[in-house]
Amino acid sequence: MPARPVIGVTTTLRGGWRGFLFNRMTVRLAGAEAKRLHAGKKPSLAGLHGLIIGGGDDIGSELYGGKPDAFVKTIADYIEFSKKLGEENNLVIE
Repeated sequence: MPARPVIGVTTTLRGGWRGFLFNRMTVRLAGAEAKRLHAGKKPSLAGLHGLIIGGGDDIGSELYGGKPDAFVKTIADYIEFSKKLGEENNLVIE
């Protein structure tokens, strides 16, 4: 039986574990394994077959080229982490 693909899932350092649990379950149901990538740490994308930028309303639209919304409380270091991760690994974020 072939090994399952490994999908990286980004999370914030504080509170991100809750969202990761649901992402991990969803990824598993799709036939893959999830690997948690913490903001604030240098992640390795070696061996990953895909990437999910996890989050909710704390992910500002500026991450994917939109205009910032004053009503959305974003986590700046998480946005920077996700941007850098994409840029360093030639990933398109849309």
